[in-house]
Amino acid sequence: MGKYLKLLVSNDGRTLVEILVSITILAIVIIPLTSVFIQSARSVSTSEDIIDATYVAQTYMEEIYHLSQTEGLPKMEEYFDLAKSPDKVCSNCFVEYLDEEGNRVLITLYETVNNDGVVMDNLRNVVVQVKNNNGRVEAQMESIFQYRWDDENNEKD
Repeated sequence: MGKYLKLLVSNDGRTLVEILVSITILAIVIIPLTSVFIQSARSVSTSEDIIDATYVAQTYMEEIYHLSQTEGLPKMEEYFDLAKSPDKVCSNCFVEYLDEEGNRVLITLYETVNNDGVVMDNLRNVVVQVKNNNGRVEAQMESIFQYRWDDENNEKD
């Protein structure tokens, strides 16, 4: 019991200055670590957005590829409501969708021209862009697809 009583009446303790110095040192160490954690959380969030947008772009690109191989160009353009001109074949046309998460998906078809400047009828350059709510491009995929032509279903006029 004498040991505990001695600790209670002892004048050995920490002064206010010592406590303030230790709190200051602790703050100097913790504040930079906190900013590192905050920046890390922002990076993770941005990465998730880019991965999600890339998945959306890839999904549309795969769907366009599938349609180019099975349905042909005019039906694919009709499916995506791309035919903005009176022609059956869309030269440079685009369509914009709004997906479930609020991203804007922009699908653009361009005519493909060979080295001699001749338009390749069965080739289209396809660009799929996914933009966030602020209009910033989160993901973009581009490819050239060869479309199937059926004389009975997909005649060119």
